[in-house]
Parts: sequence; structure tokens; C-alpha cells
Amino acid sequence: MATYKAAQLHYPNGDADDTSLPSEYLPLLERPLIMEGYGILAFTEVSGKPHAALGMINYVWGRWRAPTLAELVAPWAARHEPKLMQRSRGWWQPTLSELRLARQRARSVERRRQRSSPMIP
Repeated sequence: MATYKAAQLHYPNGDADDTSLPSEYLPLLERPLIMEGYGILAFTEVSGKPHAALGMINYVWGRWRAPTLAELVAPWAARHEPKLMQRSRGWWQPTLSELRLARQRARSVERRRQRSSPMIP
């Protein structure tokens, strides 16, 4: 999951970014999901106002960030690889192997963060 690593490197402190989502298939908020090209992320909010339309589908903005380690440990993994419908809506639930890899990377980020933060007596 090079895209997850890229998202973590680009937003190491969990800073948010926006992406376009089909309004008919909105993701659950504050839950780890996968988006093609972004990797595992957690949506924090979705605007209710359409900003674009393609055919009969309206698109809204969704704000996302890199999930925390706690958020990666809590969810149930998908039992199967995503089907065409899930991929076409743009996001899907991660598989166990994808979650394991993301957890491993999140632990590494946490360790680096703890080492770099100054000790306060």
C-alpha cells in the first residue's frame, strides 16, 4: 500500500485534505476506508452541497485525514476484496492484510513521534 505511506508522509500530523465524492454513496465518517490513489484514510466531514455533476451523479466534497492507530485497530476488516460496485463509488472497507500493513506503519509513526517529542519533567 504505497498510497497509504504516501498519504502518511504527505500528512504526517493527520492534517486533512478534501476530495470529491458521489453524493449517492457517502462513506461512514471517522472510520478507516480505502480510496483509490489515496490508500487508507478516515473521512471527517462531508459537505451537503453539490459542487459538480457528471451525468446524473452529483458530487460533494469530503474532508479526510490519515487514521490514527486506535482507529486502525478497532474496525472489522472486509472479508473479500472489493467488488466493481465498491471500486466504482470510489471507496471501500479495507481487508485484514491492508489493515495489518496500515497498523504496522501507524505504530512506526507513533514511535517516531514519541522519540522526537521532548520529555517534560
